[in-house]
Amino acid sequence: MKQYITLATLFIATSLSYNIKAQCLSAFLDQRNFFFIVDDGNIIQQEHNLIYHYKVGRNYVAYLSFNNDFKVYHNGLTQTLQAFPPEKYTVTDYLMLIENPGSQFYVLYGDKMDLLNKVSGQVYGVGDSVVAFQDYLGIFQLFKNGKVYEIDQREPNMVMVEDNMMVYLDRNNELRAFWDGELATLDYGNPPISVKVERNTVAFIDYVGNFKVFWAGDLYNILNFQPSSYKVGQNLAAYIDNRQEFKIFHIGETYDIMTIPPKWYDVQENFVIWADNNNYFNVFYEGKQQRLEGFLPAEYQVSNNILVYPNLDYYLFGFINGEKVKVSEEVVTFFEIQNDAVNHYKINNFFRVYCDGKITNAINR
Repeated sequence: MKQYITLATLFIATSLSYNIKAQCLSAFLDQRNFFFIVDDGNIIQQEHNLIYHYKVGRNYVAYLSFNNDFKVYHNGLTQTLQAFPPEKYTVTDYLMLIENPGSQFYVLYGDKMDLLNKVSGQVYGVGDSVVAFQDYLGIFQLFKNGKVYEIDQREPNMVMVEDNMMVYLDRNNELRAFWDGELATLDYGNPPISVKVERNTVAFIDYVGNFKVFWAGDLYNILNFQPSSYKVGQNLAAYIDNRQEFKIFHIGETYDIMTIPPKWYDVQENFVIWADNNNYFNVFYEGKQQRLEGFLPAEYQVSNNILVYPNLDYYLFGFINGEKVKVSEEVVTFFEIQNDAVNHYKINNFFRVYCDGKITNAINR
């Protein structure tokens, strides 16, 4: 049964899903530890000296150069942000947070950079498009798309941030969520037993054991009993109910998956992955379930709308945007996903990048 909350629930497609265009931005170190960026099939050696470290987001590649310049690659251009190392930096899908000495926090979004704090304060969490922080006056605030929202005058008891969502427990033990520019009260009276957060989605067990999901502005009462377990992904929650049945809540609907628990299950981003009693490898994606393999792969990785795993011979396969595809042309000894790109190799000086159905031979020397 759905419980109504006073909140604007206009369906905004861009807030519920990623841009379907593949983002073929990735970075790697070659066998001599020189730094390369691969951008839509173009191979760029960024520095002719070794670098200290780097991080890759959906729109930015940030790194600290040999001479301690902190740089960012964005839209085909490299800029020096500052001539000294940050104390800490976080790169997500749509923004980058930089912490400098003296608790000065800067956020880079699009082509703009804003100062969040001059002195003191703290950051509670960083999502792909939101930053929850306490300013130098002790006020709890949230940054989103260049706008700062004042959330509370008092320090919260608990804060969780994932993707475009922020959930917090205020000083009165009210569980509240920020979504699409608005605050909603999810529960009050006593702290919940547990809370999990992902894109557009908050799942929690309230203090009496009811299982509820807040999705895209609406609150759903899923169970009047505490589930055996639950996990949360983007626009979905998978759970084993009190009768040990395996179910998935996805975009306002509940799907009956199995009448008995799976051997194990995992939820990452847009995917629910599980092993049935036959040890078959199964996936739920965008409202559909599919058996991918009659075996369990040795490992798998997930990013956005991409699931990649090796077969028994260690060729790479992927379940990408709902379709099974072959990713590698040869056996691999290493692979990793960055954005929509799959970096892989058999021998590390034969580095390859798969993205949007194409393979780029990134290095061969």
